[in-house]
Amino acid sequence: MMPTVAHTDVAIIGGGFYGALLANEIKARQPTLEVMIIEKEKALFTQASSTNQGQFHMGYMYSADPALARECADNVERFMDTFGDAVDSDMHSLYGIHRQSQISADDFAGFCAGAGLALKPVKRPRDIFGDDIDTSFLTSEKTFDSAVMQRILMQKLLHNRVGLLRGVCIDRIAAAAQGLDISADSHAIRAARVFNVTFADINRLHAQSGLAPIPLQHDTFLHFVLDLPQQYRDTAATVIRGPYASLLPSNFRQGHVLASGKFRRVQSSHVDKPPSWQDTQTAPAVWQQAVDEASSYLPLLHAACYRGYTVGTRSAYCDPATGEYSSKAMVFRDFGGLPDYHVVLGGKVSCMFDVLDEVRRIIG
Repeated sequence: MMPTVAHTDVAIIGGGFYGALLANEIKARQPTLEVMIIEKEKALFTQASSTNQGQFHMGYMYSADPALARECADNVERFMDTFGDAVDSDMHSLYGIHRQSQISADDFAGFCAGAGLALKPVKRPRDIFGDDIDTSFLTSEKTFDSAVMQRILMQKLLHNRVGLLRGVCIDRIAAAAQGLDISADSHAIRAARVFNVTFADINRLHAQSGLAPIPLQHDTFLHFVLDLPQQYRDTAATVIRGPYASLLPSNFRQGHVLASGKFRRVQSSHVDKPPSWQDTQTAPAVWQQAVDEASSYLPLLHAACYRGYTVGTRSAYCDPATGEYSSKAMVFRDFGGLPDYHVVLGGKVSCMFDVLDEVRRIIG
């Protein structure tokens, strides 16, 4: 039996942070439009939206990419207005400049001043930063609680009466006499417009639909979840541009999360999403290697108690001409004669709003 065809004005494939934001924005601008989110998992926000480190990127991390830093800094106020309840305002965020860093303390201070980022030199806390750290700074960087952010978005989806179709993996998109046909094993949907916001799965759907792939770089990252003594509950410590480690408090994980540069990336691929990484036996050994390497400049790790790990994915546009990739959020249009099919590639959570102007132009 052929499935009954459902109709909607706008179909958004992918129920993560970006997909939910798009749905709410479209409904807020044009309340009469029917908008539907289609998510392959049984719940929203279960993929990249729940496995990230929870860092509210304000720009401090991107001294090597001033344009991305400015983009992050410019979005801070809007992010706070929309998701302020999810932001940990009590965090004490320290940045350390390693003696082998690619950027000097003076240059980092100049970069922050140019980006409008608050920065205060502080005496090196020896229990947190080791002797290899030449200079330490207090920043205004924060983390966010993914669970609270999910709740804010879900409340708006319900208020806006956005349709939610969960547990459905879309197999193909094709042109129809009017609009686009979206097909899955047990569902058929016809939509006037479609936004593919599936992040790492974008090219899977393109391959199955005969559409050109988007050049993407996929990286799988291992983040370690750990406990620290109570006095460090709200302390974040980051060492950048050379030896790299980021130790952040996480309300979502009820502990701290460590990203260690040398042992962070566990697999990479181009164009297609890499297979799921689930190696529970390897992770503790990698954790110990990360501690051995980073504890010389982050001695606080000696007080850490390993609890486990999370696996995160970054999917970034890779310029075919230069091979360089960008973590900026982007909108792609015009695929294979499908003028009403569009791709939104997510980037930093703090930069979610950058795609909305283009989406408004598409919706009209």
